Amino acid sequence: MPLSTDIFLHRKLGRYEIRERLGVGGMARVFMGWDTTLERQVAVKILHEHLVEDPTFKERFDREAKLVAALNHPNIVQIYDYDTIEINGQMVCYMVMPYFPGTTLSDVISASVTGGQNLSHERILEIVNDLAGALGYAHSRGMVHRDVKPANVMFDEHDHAILTDFGIARLKEGGNLTQEGATVGTPSYISPEQAAGLPIDSRTDLYSLGIIVYEMLAGELPFQGDSLFSLILQHINAPIPSLPPTVAQSSPYLQSFNLKALAKDREDRYQTAAEFSNGLKWALEQLERSPSPNETQNITPSFIPASNLLTTETTSRLSHTNPQPSRIPLIASIGLTIASLVIIALLLTTSARTAQESPEPTKTTSISSMTDDKGEPFRSTFAIEDPTVEHWQQNTEGDVQRKITADGLYRIDNHLPRTASASLYNSALTYLNGTITLYAALDTSSTSTSGYGIIFRYHDESNYSVFAVDGVGRYSIWQLEDGDWHELRGLSEHWTASQFINPQGQQNQITVMFTNNQITGYVNDHQVVSISTDAKYVTQGSVGIYVASSTNGTATVLVDSYEVGSQVSSMTGDSP
Repeated sequence: MPLSTDIFLHRKLGRYEIRERLGVGGMARVFMGWDTTLERQVAVKILHEHLVEDPTFKERFDREAKLVAALNHPNIVQIYDYDTIEINGQMVCYMVMPYFPGTTLSDVISASVTGGQNLSHERILEIVNDLAGALGYAHSRGMVHRDVKPANVMFDEHDHAILTDFGIARLKEGGNLTQEGATVGTPSYISPEQAAGLPIDSRTDLYSLGIIVYEMLAGELPFQGDSLFSLILQHINAPIPSLPPTVAQSSPYLQSFNLKALAKDREDRYQTAAEFSNGLKWALEQLERSPSPNETQNITPSFIPASNLLTTETTSRLSHTNPQPSRIPLIASIGLTIASLVIIALLLTTSARTAQESPEPTKTTSISSMTDDKGEPFRSTFAIEDPTVEHWQQNTEGDVQRKITADGLYRIDNHLPRTASASLYNSALTYLNGTITLYAALDTSSTSTSGYGIIFRYHDESNYSVFAVDGVGRYSIWQLEDGDWHELRGLSEHWTASQFINPQGQQNQITVMFTNNQITGYVNDHQVVSISTDAKYVTQGSVGIYVASSTNGTATVLVDSYEVGSQVSSMTGDSP
């Protein structure tokens, strides 16, 4: 029997009882568990099934887990235990770590922005000192994190910052899920060399930490774009944004720190984590002096520590008006279509398989309207405490039922044969360009040829776009125009088999990137389709979940999570 979406809940992995699902990410699902031997709460991170298909993965998993477990630092999450076991013929890899009931740094920054008050300089310095200490310790032992971002920073009971997911990114980078010149990272925090597919070192982590400092100071990210490609290009070629005047308070000290921390060329950055934290400490101390306008105009480099000093040549390279990145050729940006986009895209590989024909939907159900102020990134985990669940429909509408289960899943049942149902997230929110990731599975009670996937650019029940898979391992991409379905690739065979799609009963990670008239689809981190559409389809619309039943059957889909803008700072369209 294949693994289903919620098979781990209320079961045991070794001595660990899996009690509650905490969240899901690009690499793993995280659960709150109970160590029955030591009688304590733990966090259990179970890597997604599609990541362990590489026959060499267990060896790499064991090696990386041991390396991370050897990191003994108060600001790096401990690894209590790890193992690889087999459940129903499926290899399952998991790590056991301390359970932190608090929030992530991402939550803290979001709360400060929502409250209209940025973090205090004192608190920012405390967080940076914790993270710099963790990174410095790891770097001295030859470990590079590769994915430093607020979502990977937790807080313990003493409010100290704890860096998580060391080694996880390297596991993915070392597997069969990447290719030469590819990299792993999150585009909002990725370094120029990562974006260009160049070799990385410890200074890559320090660049990402610099992005975090900018975000904590300004309440926003330095680089923002409507597409993944645009965002990555900015990291490589765009001028380094100055901190807003209200943040810098007319001080050159923080501006100097910002320019050095976010230098395009790693040789121009802080070279060690200690230099980084000392540079920020010094800049904030000078800011507390509150110099008068005359003082700030007369500041000379002699006041600046050696680690903060920017030479005339360096300042010219880093300045906002002279954005010429040194030592990273401009041609690297041209190569982005091959190297950088594989952050979530991989080699296009399809395999022809004989399968039953999946349905071409003939009608849609109606959608109730919800209101909010603007389209913005969001993530739904469907846990009871998840505030986004109020924006998803939970109702019975004809033969379609939608509800949030006690296990934290969004269950959509479509019992009307040969029908497509649309479940929108707050139809008042609209997006022109974006990246959407869905984790879901077709329940074993469904007809295998039923389809499910992502709805985007939704206007009404007769006009929207869909990227979907079915239960027999196929994918397709559609446009519903005035009630008529159009397969956007123009193929006579509307559904295409792919070896990367898990069958009915197993979870799939489905991602669609839509930027202007370019649409790219991925399943389980593998690119399966990339097309250019008619310009008339490039319009702003809502997003949601698609479930289609086959001719003589029903469809039940269990959704684990749904995320808009998971890898970019903003996925809103043109409207406010």
